[in-house]
Amino acid sequence: VGYVPLHGFLNVQLTSPGSSPSNATDYQFTVTFSDSVAGFSAENVSIGGSSGASGTWTKSVTGSGNTWVVSVSNSDPVSGDLNITLTTTSLTDSNGRALFSTSTTSPTVVIDRTAPTLTSIDFTPDSSNAGKIFVTATFSEAVTINDSGAFAVTGTSGTWNVESQTANGNTIVLQVSSSALVAGSLDASVMPGFVT
Repeated sequence: VGYVPLHGFLNVQLTSPGSSPSNATDYQFTVTFSDSVAGFSAENVSIGGSSGASGTWTKSVTGSGNTWVVSVSNSDPVSGDLNITLTTTSLTDSNGRALFSTSTTSPTVVIDRTAPTLTSIDFTPDSSNAGKIFVTATFSEAVTINDSGAFAVTGTSGTWNVESQTANGNTIVLQVSSSALVAGSLDASVMPGFVT
């Protein structure tokens, strides 16, 4: 007499939704099962972490077979940790067998929704060229430049052009130049949303 097991075993792999820390509002976790499954839905997903436990998160599941994508989103998540936990309750394998109830937790992504603040701006003349100045902007945390027009350079000392801008940790160094200098002021400011 042959024995047919009533339950199947399943290995689950969860991949991180991307870079961490992140200030995004939408995250996609890829779920890979060791076998094709049926019945996988948002009911098998719980959202965790200090950020995941705050505010209003929505979740949805797409895919088929052994590869699925869990999407979670929050229009205004708080800073903190985010992960998801899967339970195999109600799933069946390709042979139609109910799976043993197990849970798997994803890697954690750190959500950082606190914008960096500008702490200082310093001006250093280029010793080899009077028409060039290095502008060093220091921020409260490591930053990324999202656009070539992240800084506005103005003043009464002439028309200034930003030749280059380089981010390194929590500082950004600009090289600015003017072909017609006059006595006056030079100011640099960060455009909102262009540095994160």
